[in-house]
Amino acid sequence: MALDWKDTHMVGDCTMDAEHQEWFQLANQFLMAGERQSMHASGKVFSQYTKHHFVNEEALMHKTQFPYTATHIKEHERLVSNLDKILDVVGMDVLSQAELEDFVALSLAKHIANYDRPFAVYVRRNGAVAPA
Repeated sequence: MALDWKDTHMVGDCTMDAEHQEWFQLANQFLMAGERQSMHASGKVFSQYTKHHFVNEEALMHKTQFPYTATHIKEHERLVSNLDKILDVVGMDVLSQAELEDFVALSLAKHIANYDRPFAVYVRRNGAVAPA
């Protein structure tokens, strides 16, 4: 199953939207890798990009003095921890493909809807520009 990027995932910030679209593409590569070695490789790339994206978001949160930075960062830490746990067991038949897809799809969609969209509204209202 491929994760579909939808307009409802857009948060209205060009940089965040572009990074989220890349995040979805890497998630799809991970989910569709098939064999264990490919899953580990694509999972590692997905994990690295997730961390890279979170660093960018956190820098912007600090720059704009986003009032919910600490809560958002805790959510990043939770997602990274869960992703690391998933990567530890990829290919060991501990999780079904459906469970893996559910985790990735729900993690991305929920994070964007519940954390990134309110942050993007704050960024737009405060006229901030994403760091280069």
